[in-house]
Amino acid sequence: MSYSTLYTCESVLIPAITSAQSGTVSGKVINYRGKGVANASVRELDHNKRVINHTEADANGIFTFKVRDKQHSIQVIAPGYRKITHKMLGHS
Repeated sequence: MSYSTLYTCESVLIPAITSAQSGTVSGKVINYRGKGVANASVRELDHNKRVINHTEADANGIFTFKVRDKQHSIQVIAPGYRKITHKMLGHS
């Protein structure tokens, strides 16, 4: 089974960041079919890839949490899915 962010297999997570304002990041973790991924772990990673903050998505894949630095990365992990890491900078 291959993994890709181009929606080619069922085990892909897509963190859709909808807001990164005032130190708060919110969005929805979805699979390639657009369904929310329940209980996905959403983490803020610093430049050394250390976990700075984290939260868990709800039953619909929705998450919100305060971040310390918008230049850090956001990482999403859920059982049965490939781990995804994205830079937050540039999202608004």
